[in-house]
Formats: sequence, C-alpha cells, structure tokens
Amino acid sequence: MVRFDFAPGLPVRRALLWGPFILCCALLAPAAAADPARRQAESPQSFDRIACYDLVQREGRMIAWARWEQGYSLEKTRAGQVADGTPAWMAAIVQTWINDAYSWQVTDEQIRQWAQELGNTDHLPAANRLSRHETIAIWMRRIARQCAGQHT
Repeated sequence: MVRFDFAPGLPVRRALLWGPFILCCALLAPAAAADPARRQAESPQSFDRIACYDLVQREGRMIAWARWEQGYSLEKTRAGQVADGTPAWMAAIVQTWINDAYSWQVTDEQIRQWAQELGNTDHLPAANRLSRHETIAIWMRRIARQCAGQHT
C-alpha cells in the first residue's frame, strides 16, 4: 500500500527510513572496494567489523522482517536454523540481536539523537507514532552501532 503523507515531519521521517541504508552502504562500499573477493570467501572465524556490518544487512534485516513485518513470536524467530559452518561469533551476535529486537522499545530520545546526527531536528515524530519501517530503520542503526564497539 502506498502511503501519502504530507505531514510536517515527512522529511525527518524519510531521513529516519533511508538514513541507515545510506549509512551502511557508505560504510560497506570502501571495504568492498578494498577486497572484492571478500564476499566470496568464507566467513571469518573471529569477529571482523566489516563482516559484522554485512551481518547487520543480511541477518539484521531478516530479524526485523520477522519481528515487525511478520509479527513472528520470539520463539519462532529464535528457532531459525543457523547454516552449517557458521562461526560461533556470528551465531551468538544474531541471537543477541533477536533478543534485542523483542525487548527494545524506541524512545523519543533515540529519535532526537538520530535526528541530531542527521542534522535536522525539526518536526520530529513521537516514538509511539512511528511506522514499522521507521522503527526498523532505527533498530538497524542501533545494531550496526554495536559492530563498531564489538571486541569478540
């Protein structure tokens, strides 16, 4: 369904929706250019920040799809199969993200912080009025930030 929204907060909402996608693309583009064969190689056995960002895009998006778009229960999402040969660090971080997706609630403060980072704090939507896609965008930004601070 197409939603036409001419509300005053539309530019901020669009930034909230597209911001994480653009950020992740910008972060991954230099890494991909530096090692084009990386995507065909095996997953790193120990934590790798670039692999973590890739994991956000693949698995984080699937978690968000299950949680907010399909309305799957925590148990159903946790029951997803891990591919053979998946490094332990990847399986662990995905389980952490699943738990986070089902316990986390977006706050007005998080919206304000993100809007400040994006450079526009005019007409911010309230946390309880976000669309599911705006919620997903904020959550994916949240888990992507964990890649930068991860040291496993």
